[in-house]
Amino acid sequence: MKNNVIYIFIVFIYIVSCNTNNSTPQLEDRFIMPSIPGDYEPKGLRKVSIMEMKKIGETTGIPPGIVFKDVKGNTVSSDYYSSGHEPKYVQFYANSTGQVEEGVVHEMTPELKAMMMLMRLATMPVRE
Repeated sequence: MKNNVIYIFIVFIYIVSCNTNNSTPQLEDRFIMPSIPGDYEPKGLRKVSIMEMKKIGETTGIPPGIVFKDVKGNTVSSDYYSSGHEPKYVQFYANSTGQVEEGVVHEMTPELKAMMMLMRLATMPVRE
């Protein structure tokens, strides 16, 4: 358990200390899940931040008409992300107007779990 806490703390420090490229506004958002090299990413769409996905989930739920794809870019069924024993992570991608068009389904890895835990902590409401 102590090792997990240390690992999560190190990942958190890394995220906070990363430099951003000011010429690309998307990279300034610290709530964007990092891409895994070699995985499919839709062209012409922007990655939706964790904060935006949380807001979508709290208001409208999964957008209608969204196309789900696996990490190789193959179209999969809309229930693919909930199939199997292990949970999966879905990264939404939106067009220039902010409408979510695609969701890329990723197998859950220890790194994704740690990032999601950090994002959950970072987005918790502050009680005064």
